[in-house]
Order: sequence, then structure tokens, then C-alpha cells
Amino acid sequence: MDNYKPQTDDDEFMRQQMEAYRAFERQKATSPVPSPVKVAPIESKVVGDPDDANLLAQQEALAFYQRKQSHQHEEQADYLLALKFQQEEEEAQRQAEIERKRKAEVSDAQLAIKLLQQEQDQIKQRQEQAARDAEIAKRILEEDEKREKQERDKKDLEATMNLIRDEAKYELQLELDRIKAEKSRLENQLANQVHLGNPLELSLADCEYPDDWEWQDQPHALFEVRKGSTEWNRINGQFKMGMPNGNITRIQRNQNRTLWMWYWLKRNEIAKKNNRGPNERLVWHGSRNNAYDTIIKEGFDIRVANMSGAIGVGVYFASSSSTSSGYVVGGGGTKKMIYSRVVLGEMGQGQQGLRRPPEKRHGVLYDSVGNNTMYVVFDNHQAFPEYVIYYNQR
Repeated sequence: MDNYKPQTDDDEFMRQQMEAYRAFERQKATSPVPSPVKVAPIESKVVGDPDDANLLAQQEALAFYQRKQSHQHEEQADYLLALKFQQEEEEAQRQAEIERKRKAEVSDAQLAIKLLQQEQDQIKQRQEQAARDAEIAKRILEEDEKREKQERDKKDLEATMNLIRDEAKYELQLELDRIKAEKSRLENQLANQVHLGNPLELSLADCEYPDDWEWQDQPHALFEVRKGSTEWNRINGQFKMGMPNGNITRIQRNQNRTLWMWYWLKRNEIAKKNNRGPNERLVWHGSRNNAYDTIIKEGFDIRVANMSGAIGVGVYFASSSSTSSGYVVGGGGTKKMIYSRVVLGEMGQGQQGLRRPPEKRHGVLYDSVGNNTMYVVFDNHQAFPEYVIYYNQR
């Protein structure tokens, strides 16, 4: 058909169609996406005589060309469809690659965040561990300082205690020396005293102090008697027997060693002289409110005795607290009395103006006078002021 030459106008038409077909083929071969070639439709028409050989050839060429064009349209449609599928697949792959990269970037960011968080956690853990180590080190240092302080305090305490012990030993030795000197003085005085009959042999070697006395580091001290104690209850019971409406508010124990030694010697002297017990009593004594300090320090003193006493000029005591309370002068709402130990020995009959115990036989004197409710002694050392009683009356 390349050497075909048209004979008529129809042939010229066919030639134009063939040229268009060849142009389409060339474009298809050189272009990845061929543009559809629009071929002008060929109208069927009868040219010349049906028996004409040229007419038959034209018809066959037209039929062939139409089949060829139809086939080319189908191929073009398949090609366009395939191209569309390819483009969609490539787009899908491109989107998938974009999504993969996005996910990879997100994953990398998450990993970076996770690593950063782990690093921050590790830093925090190291900081916390450092803080714990610092706290432990601080506690260890404080414990070491505390232990060192305790050791220093212990050494200081030991040094202080040694010093106190040394001072106490020194003071105790001084007190012992003083007591020994006092004992020697008293024994010398006793040796120089002349009694009726044979001289009495007395000594302070066995001097005993009352059981209730507490330790003291000086010759004279006052101690508070604890309310409710056996000692308090014993005294309060004797007080209530004479004064049921009275109320003791305070009791002081008078621990005067010098007065006690003189009293102890006098008690032994009377016991040996009478060859029997000393007849010791716990009795009451009332006086002026400002006289008690002198009595507990210096003892009773017959030099200030009442010259008009009913049974003698001496120191008076009573078995009932109510009797002695009648002789208390001053003190306001709270009054004071002395609860005393007294050595009565053998008692005689008293009378007004009597300045010493009466004679019982052949120049031997009684030791005191009294009538079982009131007693008088004429020797200062026969009485020991043991307690100061503070009381009031309802």
C-alpha cells in the first residue's frame, strides 16, 4: 500500500487517511504516552461500477483500515488503562514511601525522646544517689561528732566526779577530824565532871544517830519530811490525838549533830545512873514564833525559862499537842511547834520556883519533874529538838 497511487478523488481520500495512520504510528513509537489520533470517519459510498476492480480494492482497503483503526483504538484504551494503573501504583508506592519515612521520622523522634528520658532518669537517679550518699555521710559525721562529744563529756564527767570525790573525801576527812575533836572535847569535859558516887565512864565511840536521818555534809541541816511517808504519818497521828481539828502543812527534821551528841551522852548517863532505861519520850513544846531558829541551832536554854512556871523553872514539854499549842505566840495563820525527844529518867514532884530536880534520897536527885501530862527538865542536854511542825487550826 506504500506504492498505491490514487486514481480518483476517493483515492486521494484514502491516501490522506493512510498518511494520518502513518503519522499516528510514528507518534506512538516516539511518545511514552501517545495522544489519540482523531481520524476523520470515512463515509461509505459507492464509487463507479460494482464490477470495477478498483472499487473492490478500495473497499477492501477501507475495510482493512477500519479494522486496523478499531484494533488501534482498543490497544490505545488498554495502554491508557495500563498507564493509569501504573500511575496509581507509583502514586501508592510514593505515598507508602512518604508514610514509611514519616513513621521512621516519628519512630526516630520517639526513640530520641525515650533516650533523652532515660538519660534524664539516669541523671535523676545519680542525683538521688548522691543525695543519699551525702545524707549518709552527714549522719556518719554527726554520729562521729556525737560519739566524740560523748567521749569528751564522759572524760569531763569522770574528771568532775574525781574532783567531787576528792573534795568530798577532803570535806569528809575535815568533818571526821571535827567530830573526833568534838568527841575528844566532850570526853575531856565528862572526865572532869564529878558525879555522886563513882565517876561515870561515858564515850562517843558508839554514838548512833536516829534511823530516819539522811546523809549530810555539814554539822547542821534541815530536811523536809515527805508527806504521806511513815515518818510523816507517825508524827501526824500523835499531833491529831491532841488536836483533831488541826492540820499539819509541813514537817522539817532537825539533823544537828552537835546537839544530838550531847543529848546521846546525857541519855546514856541517866540510863547508867539509874541502872535502867533512860525513860525517853517524844513530846511537844510551844514557844514564841521567833525562838524556833535559835532552839533548833543551839538547843533549849533554861536561862530563859519562865520564872513563874507551875512546877519549876525549867524547859516545859507536854504529851498533848493541844497543851503546847496554847503556849505558841505569833505565826499568824500558820503556827509552829517543836516535837522533841526528852530523857525524863526518874521523875519527881514539881513545884513553883523549883530550879533543879528535887532530892529523892541521900543527896541523889531526880532527873526531871512532871505529872504524865506536863514535864520539866533542868538540863539543856536532856532534850533534843528533833522536828519543826508547821500547822494551822480550822
